[in-house]
Amino acid sequence: MLATYIDWSPFFWTWQLHGVYPTIFNKPEEGKEAKKLFADGQKMLEDIIVNKCSHFLCRRCMAGYVRSAISNNRSTHITCPEHKCEELMEYDDVRTTLCGTGDPEDERDFRRYEGFLLESHLENDPNC
Repeated sequence: MLATYIDWSPFFWTWQLHGVYPTIFNKPEEGKEAKKLFADGQKMLEDIIVNKCSHFLCRRCMAGYVRSAISNNRSTHITCPEHKCEELMEYDDVRTTLCGTGDPEDERDFRRYEGFLLESHLENDPNC
């Protein structure tokens, strides 16, 4: 996960909290506020998706993009929405993007995507 690579110290310094991550949590005055900010930062990171191509995307925006690609194109080849990026999303990426939202429509669109994959496989396999 992205969060394991972050040095949170500059994040705290921006909020005028002086200390170094993670020892800042042990400081009597800054520690309590640093813990709150850290929790908020962690929550924000949960809403960000990092594609294999290293483009950062909002989870809600990415879900909308994937839904649109499935609904409009009957596509099994969904690429990163970043301009000129042609990185293909893999099955697990699509599943994670849609099935993690809790929205029944996203679950339905993921099932449609699975159907498109099956159709594509059957059409391209001469033994089927």
